[in-house]
Amino acid sequence: MHSMHGYFLAPGKAGEALTLDVTKLRDGRAFSTRHVVARQGDEPIFTLTASFQREEAGAQYQVAAAEVPEPDSPDADWADRPHPDYPPAAAFEFRDVHVPPLPRQGPRPAVKRWWARTVEPLPDDLGLHACILTYLSDLNALTAIAATIGVEWDEPRRTASLDHSVHFHRPIRLDDWVLVEMCPVSNGGNRGLVRNTMHSRSGVLGASVSQEGLVRIPGSRRGG
Repeated sequence: MHSMHGYFLAPGKAGEALTLDVTKLRDGRAFSTRHVVARQGDEPIFTLTASFQREEAGAQYQVAAAEVPEPDSPDADWADRPHPDYPPAAAFEFRDVHVPPLPRQGPRPAVKRWWARTVEPLPDDLGLHACILTYLSDLNALTAIAATIGVEWDEPRRTASLDHSVHFHRPIRLDDWVLVEMCPVSNGGNRGLVRNTMHSRSGVLGASVSQEGLVRIPGSRRGG
């Protein structure tokens, strides 16, 4: 898979059966496209378009990874991070990279960086690593959106992921350290947008991510 674009339509319910309906949109010589609808009962809760490409050789370019301390550096200025309070995040360990605030960028740094990897080794299955990368790419986006407008995570607010896109550039392993750089781009209309890059420890750009989320605070106008 080289790209996926998903929309979150309704909240999912843990413990309820999930049905995935997959439609073949196209099979070409180099590219194939599928459309997926996830349903609980009769209600669609998520829709996804995924595009696949046969492996091809070609010219190479990538944006370089930020120069940050190695994740096992004992003298690095690691920022303290409370572990996410939802159980699936326990599959990862994290090292936050300290980013000093810049002038006129609001109450929090505009860029957030951290190292992450799975706590257990994974098999040599590129599809599995891509799935886990996708899951990791969803962590902390809503927190970053809220922080840019001065909303602490424990304050009253309504949040939800709206849409999520991942472009897979090169295969990288998720049981070795991955550097995530998250850049909040915009907030408006109670919607915020963040963009991520995800590099391997050796500097290989594995994926680029764009995610839009809802952060609605008390007193804001309600939408649909």
